[in-house]
Amino acid sequence: MRRFVFGSTLLLVGCAPADAPGPAPPWAEILRLARLDARGARREAVTALDATPRPDLEALLDEPPPWPPASVQRMRGEAGGPALIGSLVAQIAADPGDRAWLLAEWAESPRPVDDALFARLADARGGRLHANPRLRAWLRAEWTAWLEQRYRRVARRAVAP
Repeated sequence: MRRFVFGSTLLLVGCAPADAPGPAPPWAEILRLARLDARGARREAVTALDATPRPDLEALLDEPPPWPPASVQRMRGEAGGPALIGSLVAQIAADPGDRAWLLAEWAESPRPVDDALFARLADARGGRLHANPRLRAWLRAEWTAWLEQRYRRVARRAVAP
């Protein structure tokens, strides 16, 4: 179990498996935890920007991940992408209705993760998706990976000639 203090809140990370029963955290909390998971890469980016201030790159540090998730967007552009996406959805959502909802959401144009998306996810399928521990765990890992890549890209660009 890892303990982190974020503001005045104590977070216990890794204290329960991804599919442990209990109340589901709000989607914004899952994104905040992903940011916490990626804090090492962010620290490196901030250090690089401290050495070489670049306001254009600093703005990228706070940009939210995209929706649909970046890996889904990449799969859409690949040969066999629909089959890959179908396989992914089958792994994270057992219910056919939940899978259909995710596939429909992911077919839309990319947009940033925001409060409107959090509300849609919370209400989707009568709250069934929000209660899905596999989806929550997958999105946290997806968002963490996206944030780490973003922060590393910022750090590389900050020191590039």
